[in-house]
Amino acid sequence: MNLLIFWIFTIFYVILVPFQKGDCNPEHRECPCYHHSHNSLAPPNHNCKISNISLPNLTISEFRDCVKDIKVLSLVNTSTRWIENGFFANFPNLTNLEFSTNPNVSQCLNNLTGIDKTKLENLTLNNISLNDENLKAIYTIFPSTLKYLTLRSNHITTFPLKWIQDLKYLTSLDLSQSLQFRHFVSDNVKEELPLTHLFVTAAHTEYAITRIENE
Repeated sequence: MNLLIFWIFTIFYVILVPFQKGDCNPEHRECPCYHHSHNSLAPPNHNCKISNISLPNLTISEFRDCVKDIKVLSLVNTSTRWIENGFFANFPNLTNLEFSTNPNVSQCLNNLTGIDKTKLENLTLNNISLNDENLKAIYTIFPSTLKYLTLRSNHITTFPLKWIQDLKYLTSLDLSQSLQFRHFVSDNVKEELPLTHLFVTAAHTEYAITRIENE
């Protein structure tokens, strides 16, 4: 009798309960973070690294159902040219964000709005045709948690240090391979910067990899 009761309960929980919840046939959805159909019941992928595929538009609808709680988002050579306004605010635990080899994305960086709502520590914008005007438009939304800012292979010519004076945890600034870079502007810098590592390129020559010792 006990064995019969055991099997009745087993059948009930294994078959009937999932059926009532609608979980018997989990959906399979396409997601940019996976290169194949994704089981909607599978554990979320916290590290989303996308490269060498066409992803012209970044919209939350493409990510909502298959990727949750993203901590690392990397887009390399994805031909991205448009970002949904407030897209990054949907990922409050984001710590690493990279756009590389995406020359069109610099024109929509205003829509980085929302990264100030994240826990971002590492921001990489390499080879995206970033210029002085683009950078001026976005520096105010850099989150206070930022530690590493990498802007390699861009079109930056000058860098006002006042743009980073409120980033109390920023230890590394990398402007290397930006061959049009000429100089830093130190006007209106009111406090000592926390930088310990600074990488720059000027006059078409890699002239300095500097460790800054704060007294």
